[in-house]
Amino acid sequence: MLPFLKGSLFPIFFRNKCRRPLLFLAFFCMNCQESVPIIEQNFVNLYVDLQLATLGNENNQERAWKSRQVILKKYDQTAMTFSKEINKIKANSEIWLDFQNRVISRVEEVEKIHKGEKDGK
Repeated sequence: MLPFLKGSLFPIFFRNKCRRPLLFLAFFCMNCQESVPIIEQNFVNLYVDLQLATLGNENNQERAWKSRQVILKKYDQTAMTFSKEINKIKANSEIWLDFQNRVISRVEEVEKIHKGEKDGK
């Protein structure tokens, strides 16, 4: 046995040959999870909020930037993490289409809420 493996769980795990396929399956599943992003509703809400902040402040770029920073912080994201996630979604046309449909639904929800607030006042 290699000296650096002594005392680790590695030799115990591989003593039983039946466990080897489980390890392979675990690594395979981890790789699959990275290649197909799962779109959470929270990310859809973030995307819509960012778009609305941009459109609502299109004449004032500094204000739009500040609004986007506040929104990213609210959702515990950075511009970098948001960009990486949106690029993963855009890379797959089926996922992108599903995402856009969910965005449309969210925008319609926001419009109803906004309209209800206007009518209530």
